[in-house]
Amino acid sequence: DLDHPGDNDPSDHEVVWIEFDQNSRKVTGVYTYFHRALLSTEEAVKDANLHRQRARINVQWGGHGSLPLGWERLKPQVFYEKIGEKLKIKNMPERYQELSKGIKNPGHPLARNWPKRFEGSYKDFINFSQYVDSRKWLKKKRMVIISRWPNAVINRYFLAYNYFPKKQWPK
Repeated sequence: DLDHPGDNDPSDHEVVWIEFDQNSRKVTGVYTYFHRALLSTEEAVKDANLHRQRARINVQWGGHGSLPLGWERLKPQVFYEKIGEKLKIKNMPERYQELSKGIKNPGHPLARNWPKRFEGSYKDFINFSQYVDSRKWLKKKRMVIISRWPNAVINRYFLAYNYFPKKQWPK
């Protein structure tokens, strides 16, 4: 995460949940983690079922928020259970405005070789045309496990450093 090089969490993680119907083997839910907000759209579910149960997930530049197909119509909010309130979080235009001005800690040692700001237009910022097929890499690294406890699996098997646990399941 470009704005937080010194938070003792050296990289951000894309967290996505794909829900399947066990009988039909169809995707019934596509959920993404966007800066503590859970995002989901029917458009993402329909698209996944049209593409062999593979959901398209767009990833925000610099802050690594995960966005389902159809994210543009969503108004992200975070529900804080401890205080029982929903709070609006920054949307993509607001995040673009900040990142195009510059990152928060450009002088931090970990950020030495990082980009100092987003150089393109807002249209460039939301252009998700660079396709990355993660199947081969995930298979080679053996980084797919089905579990009721995803945070424990990620911490135990996949990451050898500090990991900020995310929500276990979106429902």
